[in-house]
Amino acid sequence: MDVIREDEPQLAALSPQGKLGKLHVPVFILHGSTDDIIPSTESLWLQREVPPKYLREVLITPAFSHVDPDKSATWADELRLVGFLADVLHASD
Repeated sequence: MDVIREDEPQLAALSPQGKLGKLHVPVFILHGSTDDIIPSTESLWLQREVPPKYLREVLITPAFSHVDPDKSATWADELRLVGFLADVLHASD
């Protein structure tokens, strides 16, 4: 825990906490529910930080993981991922 306290100023500078309220662009949050590195709860935290006016969609899906390409998903999960990506592309028009 001492290491975390020592690096706290650097970690705070890297964190998006308290900085997302100034966003003025559409935001889409995508996270693998089977992520072995960063828990999907981090994306739920980000969701609360983004101004509601700009939050377009949040998808936490088992369709992929952070590192493990062998994770499997149902066809419905894959279809939700395709729909999410289509919404992102549509927003970029």
